[in-house]
Amino acid sequence: MNVLNLLKNPRKTECGAKQFPIRLVVRAAPFALLKHSRIAVLGLLPCAFAADTSLIPAPESFAAISVGHPHTYTLRTPQQQAAYNAWKYSVVAVAASQALDVASSWSMREVNPLLANSEGRFGMKAAGIKFGTTGAILAAQYWVLKTHPNKARKMAVLNWAGTALTSALAAHNFSIR
Repeated sequence: MNVLNLLKNPRKTECGAKQFPIRLVVRAAPFALLKHSRIAVLGLLPCAFAADTSLIPAPESFAAISVGHPHTYTLRTPQQQAAYNAWKYSVVAVAASQALDVASSWSMREVNPLLANSEGRFGMKAAGIKFGTTGAILAAQYWVLKTHPNKARKMAVLNWAGTALTSALAAHNFSIR
């Protein structure tokens, strides 16, 4: 059944084929593998339509490459990877500062009418709104970083600034408790 599924390739290869079977490996078509997951490439194999076999590499020059989930695979430079790691640490800090703010505000009078319950206090509704919006913002950042890895450093700085502000508010809440 898998042989019947075809990869659609908008570009032509040196073999002239426009579609390739999933389980067969085609020379000069690594871009065709980016549409599908769990495809193994064993070096540069000739196309089924190739008449000239003089360009086929020797078997000892074959290299095994495995493509796991190409739609989530991103090549990053070392600087981009360092910025992405800094962003991941900032996400942990944002989550911790939001949890600290919720703990410091719990059952206290809430000034923000969007977060206040019917008694004007901070409760489950407010905690759900805070954690929900934080999760949505972090998910949006993650989505942006999948397509624009060079934005990670700026998002990490924004997250650390938000963490500092939220932690300062939590410290204030604990001081007036």
